[in-house]
Amino acid sequence: MRKGRPLPAVARGSFALAYLGMAGFLAWELAAFAGAFRAAVPSLGDRGAAGAVWAVAGLCGLFGLLLLAGKVSEPWASRVSRWALALVFLAAAVPKILDPAGFAADIRNYDLVHRLLLNALAITLPWVEAVCALALLSGLLRPGAVLLVNLLLAVFLAGLIQAWYRGLDINCGCFGHGGAAEPVAKAALRDLFFLGWSLPLLLTERE
Repeated sequence: MRKGRPLPAVARGSFALAYLGMAGFLAWELAAFAGAFRAAVPSLGDRGAAGAVWAVAGLCGLFGLLLLAGKVSEPWASRVSRWALALVFLAAAVPKILDPAGFAADIRNYDLVHRLLLNALAITLPWVEAVCALALLSGLLRPGAVLLVNLLLAVFLAGLIQAWYRGLDINCGCFGHGGAAEPVAKAALRDLFFLGWSLPLLLTERE
């Protein structure tokens, strides 16, 4: 891609809305995200964890506004979204790699997968997420990683929607078995924002 190449209008709008939406979502769920930051880095304390969430929300909002104003060219919009998705997928993969039994229990709660496939899926899926994250960060095998990340997010969203529709009271297991419980609808909304980052990459990262 040429340096400074403008974003396609559809990609720019999708990126911008996803970042602005995520900024609002972080502010709305400040306590929950601060708890996650505090669990990951206990030394932050309550005020430090809340400050970290506000900082991330501010960065998301600023980037969304810059995208809307056309101040971000195609290469940087794609890079930032790839890096953000990579960090999300790494944060999701590591706890599940360390606790495959807990992840298997979370998958079972969706009532979609036959019990004979549970263990195999619980072992392999987190490693697929981790490999995708590393590919997005490094740029190695990037087109395949972008496609696979979109497919994974679409499958996750479909699973969450069917759980919500069926009234299943479950922990989504998105960031490991020990993660804080949250409404399924909230997890689905968060996944939609992530799709807002990943879908435009199918346009901007094509080679």
